[in-house]
Amino acid sequence: MAFADRARALRRPDVDTSEAEKIVRTSSRRRWIGAAGAACAALMFTYFLLPRAETVATARGEVRTVALGDGSRATLDTASRFEVRFARSRRDVELLAGEALFDVAKDRDRPFVVKAGPVDAIAVGTSFSVAHDGRGGAIVTVREGKVEVRSRSGRLLRLLTANMEMHVAPSSAAVVNTLASEEVDRELAWRSGMIALDGDRLDDAVREFARYGGPRIIVEDPRLAEHTLSGWFAANDPRGFARAAALSIGARVRETDEGIFVE
Repeated sequence: MAFADRARALRRPDVDTSEAEKIVRTSSRRRWIGAAGAACAALMFTYFLLPRAETVATARGEVRTVALGDGSRATLDTASRFEVRFARSRRDVELLAGEALFDVAKDRDRPFVVKAGPVDAIAVGTSFSVAHDGRGGAIVTVREGKVEVRSRSGRLLRLLTANMEMHVAPSSAAVVNTLASEEVDRELAWRSGMIALDGDRLDDAVREFARYGGPRIIVEDPRLAEHTLSGWFAANDPRGFARAAALSIGARVRETDEGIFVE
C-alpha cells in the first residue's frame, strides 16, 4: 500500500479536520488570554499594593508645609526636595536636597525613616529636622522625642533626644552637641521665613541669604567680612539686612545692577 493510501486509511472518516483546527485555535487563544490576564493582574498588584514614591519640592526662596499620608507634616526649607514612600511596615523618606522638619505622627508599628547623605534618622513619633551640609554629610536636630541615627549599613551611631544635634560627615568622626531650646529655635528660624544670626560672620550670613534669592549681597573687603552679627532677619529682604549690617559695623551700602555692596 502506498504511503498516501496508508495515511488515508489511518484518518478517521468521522473527524472534520477543519473543526479540529478551530478547536486548536480556540485553545491557543484561551491560553493567550489567560497569560495576558495573569500579566495584567501582576501589574495591578505592583501598581496598587507596592509603595509608590511621591516627590515634594520647594523652589528657591520658598518655604512650605505639606501633609503626608500618615498624618505627619513636613516643612521644607528653600530649594529642598524629598521623596516619600510609605508601606505597611515602614515609612521611608529620602531627603534629596536642602532641609526639612518632620513632625511625625506616632505609629510604633511603622518606623519613620529619613535617609540623607550617609545616615538614616529613625523615629516612631517625634519632631526633628534633617539637612544636607553641602559636603556630602547630614545634620540631624531633634526638637522633641527620640531619634536613632544609623549608618546606611544599619549600624547605630547615636540615640538623640530633645535638643540634641548630630553632624555626620563622610570622612570624619560624627559630632554631637547638646543645644539650648533657644538655639534649636534659631536653627529652625527658616520655618517662619527668618534667618537667625548669633555671632555669625558677615560672609557666612551673606551666603545664607543667597540661598533664598533676591538681590545679591557683595562684601569685597575681607576685614568687613569677618565682622560678626546677631539678630533675626527676614530671609526675603536682603536689602534690609544689608542696611542693618552696614549700620552695625560702620560700613555703607551701595546698590548697582550687580547687587548690593556693603563697603
